[in-house]
Amino acid sequence: RVVDMFFSLHGAGVAAPSPKPVKRTASTATPPAGAGHDAGEPWGDAQDLRAFFDLGRAAAATPPPALGELLWAHLSKQLPASAFVLYAYDVADDALVAIYASDPAATGDPMEPIPLGERLSGWVAATGQTILNSDARLDLDAAVREQSPLRSALAVRVEAHGRTSGVLSFYAAAPNAFDERHKRLVEAAARVMADTGLVPTASRNDARMSQNRASSITSMSATVR
Repeated sequence: RVVDMFFSLHGAGVAAPSPKPVKRTASTATPPAGAGHDAGEPWGDAQDLRAFFDLGRAAAATPPPALGELLWAHLSKQLPASAFVLYAYDVADDALVAIYASDPAATGDPMEPIPLGERLSGWVAATGQTILNSDARLDLDAAVREQSPLRSALAVRVEAHGRTSGVLSFYAAAPNAFDERHKRLVEAAARVMADTGLVPTASRNDARMSQNRASSITSMSATVR
């Protein structure tokens, strides 16, 4: 499965653009200057394949409470992120709950649940659209927002069987820190996470979810630049 996912991303030997449109309602209006620059050494196809094979194999044997630490260990060296939060979708409260934070001092400890459709990660969970380089402070609790050094966010939904199960949110201190390669990398990691049982199987209130999606698109369009 991991190998098939990798080749579907890379197509004919070249990293393909994301199937979702690059323009994001809640992200910057245009790609950041220097978006083609990668942090560290670029991966080759063989390295990508090996990395996702290792991640998929490790994730299959990892209980949900340890998935955040596993993801951070595999991805932190490939991303310019200084903090990472793994959110799980809580069906009962219709909200995202942080189940792992790599740097609680930077992102808040404890972190408040994020209602679906609110902030950056809640908007990603509601719409399924990736956020690239929005202001990371918009995702943080009020208690740490103003003094936070974080300036960029890359957030991707984890989806299982057509339903939101969580969000992978990476944060960096530099503005416009993430590029398209980083986005594809995290989107691929989210696909690996799709079958890990991040949250218990439960039915979702689809009417409420649809309402939250519509309201979140309107509110985020007005507040995120």
